[in-house]
Amino acid sequence: MKKGQAFETMMLVISVIVAIAILGVLLNIITKVQPPGNDAKSEIAKDFKDIYSKGFGVAQSKKLTFKKGTIVLRGEVKSDTPVDTSYIKFGCAPGDNVVCSEQRLSVTDTQIEAVNEVEAYADVCGDDSKDTIKYCVGIGSTPQKARDTCTTLCDIS
Repeated sequence: MKKGQAFETMMLVISVIVAIAILGVLLNIITKVQPPGNDAKSEIAKDFKDIYSKGFGVAQSKKLTFKKGTIVLRGEVKSDTPVDTSYIKFGCAPGDNVVCSEQRLSVTDTQIEAVNEVEAYADVCGDDSKDTIKYCVGIGSTPQKARDTCTTLCDIS
């Protein structure tokens, strides 16, 4: 054994312990940061594009966080698709005061506005063979309420 080898080994062990501790702190910070693009607007727009490309269907309900002050408009949902905004309708589950109220989410035919931060389910559905309303976004406190609202708005069985 060389002189000082034990000291070098101990320094290596300490360096590994410090590196693991730093990695743990960084992983904790990274997992708390929400990646861009996972907000309510982009998720609804993504589902809309999917339904538009198929021509018919009902997307899987997603639990989304509507940040305070967020406003989702029909033009933002359709993004770069050639759909006329008059063919898109928003709606909230009837009587669902858990998410749809003046203090939480204000939902009209043309927009969704988050008065406060709210977690709600959103469902996008559509049928491009319809004459008037072709695509709908249903909001509800449960996946089933969001789906039922969407299919009722668009008259999809």
